[in-house]
Amino acid sequence: MRISIVLLALWCLFTSPVQAADITQARFSLPTDSYDHCVLGDCTEYKAVEAILEDGYMLSFRLTDDSVFEDVTPRLVPMGLNGKKAILTIRSYPETGAALVLLEVRGGKLKITAESEPIGTAHRWQNPIGAADFDRDGKIEIASVHTPHLHGVLTLYERRGKKLVIDKQAQAFSNHQPGSAQLDMHEIMNWDLDNMPDIILPDITRTTLKVVSFKSGEAEIIAEKKFKALITGPITADSSGVDVVLSDGNTEHWSRK
Repeated sequence: MRISIVLLALWCLFTSPVQAADITQARFSLPTDSYDHCVLGDCTEYKAVEAILEDGYMLSFRLTDDSVFEDVTPRLVPMGLNGKKAILTIRSYPETGAALVLLEVRGGKLKITAESEPIGTAHRWQNPIGAADFDRDGKIEIASVHTPHLHGVLTLYERRGKKLVIDKQAQAFSNHQPGSAQLDMHEIMNWDLDNMPDIILPDITRTTLKVVSFKSGEAEIIAEKKFKALITGPITADSSGVDVVLSDGNTEHWSRK
């Protein structure tokens, strides 16, 4: 009996890293053209996502036939169990549009562990920005722009159990050009050096770049700059400010000083 217990303990020891290891990379697989929105430059979406763990192990999750991953690259965010990373991506439904989902490793499997309500209308999409504690409440929020081609609603989600729930919203912003695979038309950085993450993204016209702070609990524009051409992205940050790619082919630097 004692030998059996020892063997069981050894088996658990050598099989548990799949469950304990953190995610280091994520990628999509199983491309499909079953969803006819085609907002990201082509009509290819994905049915599955793969996670590569720090021990080299790979796990995969496949959606059911009712939805697709309408995204270019899955993102890693610090919202997993016990401080580990989760995968953040967009799940789109033919009748109700795009929802945000988090996937984590649970019990040695890759699973969807939290999901938002879809936007509610067919062929309505959103572009995630990233995750941080934007409003100083001690919780990590996910920032995303609902319908960046229409109303452009900057939205903060909080995780509550298995749900991603809308916490705050502000209008009107756009971090995506229709038909483009460029999804990095935004940046998160501490713009005013107050040790709080701010969100940098274009307004709905994509001619003005704005810095949005939620440190007061509500959206506040703390800086903005107008450009002579459309902002097409990407927007990238360095220690002095951001570089902004424009539709005329130029890249302009906006310094925060």
